[in-house]
Amino acid sequence: MKKYILLMLILPSICYAIAIPGARVVYIEGNRYFQGEIVNNSDSATLVQLSILNDSFDEERLPIITPNIILSKADSRSGFRIYNLESVMDSNEVETYRTLSAVSIKEQSDTPSDVVAGMDMHYKLFIRPSSIATLTMEEAVKKLVVNKQGDDFTVKNESPLHITLTSVEQRKEEVMVVQMIAPYQEITFTKSSNFNPQRSFELNYINDLGFLAKDKRSL
Repeated sequence: MKKYILLMLILPSICYAIAIPGARVVYIEGNRYFQGEIVNNSDSATLVQLSILNDSFDEERLPIITPNIILSKADSRSGFRIYNLESVMDSNEVETYRTLSAVSIKEQSDTPSDVVAGMDMHYKLFIRPSSIATLTMEEAVKKLVVNKQGDDFTVKNESPLHITLTSVEQRKEEVMVVQMIAPYQEITFTKSSNFNPQRSFELNYINDLGFLAKDKRSL
């Protein structure tokens, strides 16, 4: 999981007020739109504005998000829809991703000092071609191939999905990874433990909702 949080002003009344359930949004090619939900966890009304960013965190102009601005009352939930995501898909048959940004702003009042920016929260927005839509993240992780190369070990992604690996665990000892592996690509790590891929181990990864999951390898 890559979740970027930019704190613009740190104020207790609005920090962590707005959230999208999970940390990832997956849109399947061919759907008319993506239906999402935003939750207000604060004790006061909060103004929320959504936008889609590219990997450089520049705003994309083509996709349409509705509603553009949401006034979410305390402890309430509001729905949103994202349209026209095919316009930002790559031509090759691997999933691409953008960033969904939710900016929360404290409700405006007559006092100028009460109008403050809350935070810019970024969620990974995966745009998955229909040709690979039936492949689950759990199945994709099972296609990860781990090999030892001298004092290093490699992890190769043999699937068409982007996989975020958080750690490799063996006998309660973890080798921290926290890296997204692109489809059909390989990453190499310097061995920082007694990790041996010929013994049982666990791969800790991020699923399609943005939650931590495990893949146990019993050899």
